[in-house]
Amino acid sequence: MKRSLLFLLFVLIPIKVNATCDSAQISRLSNNINNININYEYNYNTKDFTITFTNLTPEFVVRDLNTNIDYVEDIELQLNNMKSGNQRFEITSIECRNSVSKTKYIKLPYYNTYHDQRYCNDKSDFEYCDKWIKDLFSESTFETKIIEYNQKQNEKKEIEVIEDKTTLDIISDFLLNVYVRFYYILLPLMIIGSMVVIYKINKKDTIL
Repeated sequence: MKRSLLFLLFVLIPIKVNATCDSAQISRLSNNINNININYEYNYNTKDFTITFTNLTPEFVVRDLNTNIDYVEDIELQLNNMKSGNQRFEITSIECRNSVSKTKYIKLPYYNTYHDQRYCNDKSDFEYCDKWIKDLFSESTFETKIIEYNQKQNEKKEIEVIEDKTTLDIISDFLLNVYVRFYYILLPLMIIGSMVVIYKINKKDTIL
């Protein structure tokens, strides 16, 4: 499945007025640079990303700050074989290099190799089972988080069961638990008590 996200362009370098560029030029170039969009798409075969710049014009140069390679394209620029993690690009006006420039940051997500394992079945609300993650984690971390998640889910179920019980149910369960724990004491007492009652009843019958 193709994934594409549109990123807002973040201005990290303030616009400055250059003596060689008048205000009209700077205004036009600033509008054009604000219209540049960045998208990314994951390739499941090569297991990397393609970053696409759209609405480009040849008056801008795009520099990959990770490799320091410059690109000048009209309308669209595609960069292939991009890996997960932070990517930085600087887009600068060729005509007014010192006046109009912006830096864009993109954080490409990591593909979660654990998301399709059976442990992740019915766990759509569990971040460690998401298809895309912000940071990598080890197998031991994944196993630990799965155990913690299951424990929390079991605790929630126990709480729900308790909340559904009536007062009579709670009292009955309590008495049953007491009996189970102390039946070896309660049972003889119950037998002796029964025998005493029977004896008294028989004694009354004899007297009469």
